[in-house]
Amino acid sequence: MCAPSKTIGRKETMTDHRKAIEERIAYHREEIRKLETALEVIAGLETEAKPKAARKVETRAKQKAGKKSAAATQRGGLSPAEMRENVMKALKEEGGPMTSAEIAAAIGMDGSRQPVYQALHTLKSSGKVARDGDGRYTASAV
Repeated sequence: MCAPSKTIGRKETMTDHRKAIEERIAYHREEIRKLETALEVIAGLETEAKPKAARKVETRAKQKAGKKSAAATQRGGLSPAEMRENVMKALKEEGGPMTSAEIAAAIGMDGSRQPVYQALHTLKSSGKVARDGDGRYTASAV
């Protein structure tokens, strides 16, 4: 008769263990539900925020369309690529070494030489322009 009581004790232990596991599962399911609810709230906030961000982008684009940036104004409204093209054209037309001031005068940028310096730096870095010891630039034979 000892054997049946051990079985009953073991069943009770297994039942208690099973209940504990079921309680943990229920707890975790509730936590998952809370997290899913939080994710739904966040997703709702993101969809509300997107149109606002899109409006900001549109507003900035409209503002930029009406005025040029300070850098574009310094370059005479030219893009950096157009500025580099003009510098290269001036160097090739001259045929000999030129200072940055001479290049600026040749392309009509007497007032602000900074864009010319930037173009020359980029062209020198790419090997399209060489600078001699006197600070004069020439178009490379690339």
